[in-house]
Amino acid sequence: MGKPLEPSSDIYSLGITLFESLTGRPPFRGQNVVQTASKHLSDSPPPFETFCPELNLPLNLQAVVFKALEKDATHRYLNMTQFKDALTFAVTGQG
Repeated sequence: MGKPLEPSSDIYSLGITLFESLTGRPPFRGQNVVQTASKHLSDSPPPFETFCPELNLPLNLQAVVFKALEKDATHRYLNMTQFKDALTFAVTGQG
């Protein structure tokens, strides 16, 4: 998008990586690079069940990943520490 890179960019990238690690495929896939980039800008990530209904991931873990994938960077975690804390709590139930 031509904006300066900020921590929110890394948080988005890690959200993409987590989504793919959990489901086995990226959340956005077009027929070419331009379509894929467009999906990153405009589409919401699909529910995890779309790709892996058998996963049965806890809703709070899904919420952490989806917050990292918010289109509006101001709606993502403020920094990696906040993201790590949310992820730790979602996985272990401890802060």
